[in-house]
Amino acid sequence: MSLLFFMLTVAYAVTVLLFITGFLRKSPADYTGQPAVSVVIAARNEERHLPHLLADLQHQTYPNFEVIVVNDRSTDGTLAILEAVSTQFPRLRFLSIEAVPAGISPKKYALTQAIAVASGEIICTTDADCRVGRGWVAGLIKSFHPSVGMVLGFTAVIPPLGQTKPNFINRLQMMDYLAMVTSARGVCQLGNAFGASGRNLAYRKQAFEEVGGFTAVMHRLSGDDVLLLQLIRQRTRWKIRFADDPASFNQTYAEPTLKRLLSQRIRWASNSTPQIQLNPLFFTFLALVALVSNLLFWYPVVSFWLAGYWFDYLRLGAVKLAVDALLCTLGAFHFKQRKTLLIFPVWFILHIPYVVSMGVLGIWGKFSWKETVNWRDYHRRTRRN
Repeated sequence: MSLLFFMLTVAYAVTVLLFITGFLRKSPADYTGQPAVSVVIAARNEERHLPHLLADLQHQTYPNFEVIVVNDRSTDGTLAILEAVSTQFPRLRFLSIEAVPAGISPKKYALTQAIAVASGEIICTTDADCRVGRGWVAGLIKSFHPSVGMVLGFTAVIPPLGQTKPNFINRLQMMDYLAMVTSARGVCQLGNAFGASGRNLAYRKQAFEEVGGFTAVMHRLSGDDVLLLQLIRQRTRWKIRFADDPASFNQTYAEPTLKRLLSQRIRWASNSTPQIQLNPLFFTFLALVALVSNLLFWYPVVSFWLAGYWFDYLRLGAVKLAVDALLCTLGAFHFKQRKTLLIFPVWFILHIPYVVSMGVLGIWGKFSWKETVNWRDYHRRTRRN
């Protein structure tokens, strides 16, 4: 047991220190070209958020772009909003989907339809419930050197629409997402990207087509971002970069309730299984985090029988605290999220049982996303059809 504690302590420390080393690397100089860009967005029942995003996109400083929004079977006023805004925003085009073929992820299907008619060399994606600054498109394009096929962007979590200040749940989301994106940038700088978010993502249409689009992962309900990243990383020669221009950073509204937050994270965790084949190194890291978290979580429960290892337990916890704090502090300063660090001590403690539970629920748990109840029911329905 003492050897296990020691090996996990060293492995975790070395891994996170590698992330930190990557994070400290400087990015290449800005690319100065201005290729044609298509911003594609899948929107389902987003009448509350979509007008704000469309207003942001109308004020972009980038000269050569279009916006394509897919109205994905909305039953609210989403279509009416698109019809009204398109008369005032010539760069906006929209499509409507009435039905999705069986066995296909609705969001991936919607994005595929938009990309098929996109005229841009670069595809930029965000979600309908996000906000972008005037320089968002221009900031992403600065990373698109000729050898780059995909660019990852940073998204800050802000309070839900209509809420002026973040509550406790919102602050935990802010810290958790900051930790994830900081890790993702560190690994990306080392040349082995493993994390991406469709909230702030850009890729060459050519790279998308080279991997067959979403075809290989179309049956997975989510993963239009991280699974596509792995396909491009694994099957093409394109490089993957992280956008560091502050203008490229955007925002997303926090999940308003704990139930919605857990459902979102279970959905994200459900993508861990395909990583075994697409990126074994990333899966190994996930396994390491799970082992460390499980050991820290369960040892106090079984310490009655294993009382002689408290020093090893405390050393593992202290090392994890130190390297996690360093990584998150670097991210908070780089991404201008310093206030988020105030909740780091609470997040660190709660993150341990969170990882333990997500490891199980990501495979077996239910999550709600738009009209779909959970991914296992989704696959059962598609097989029957």
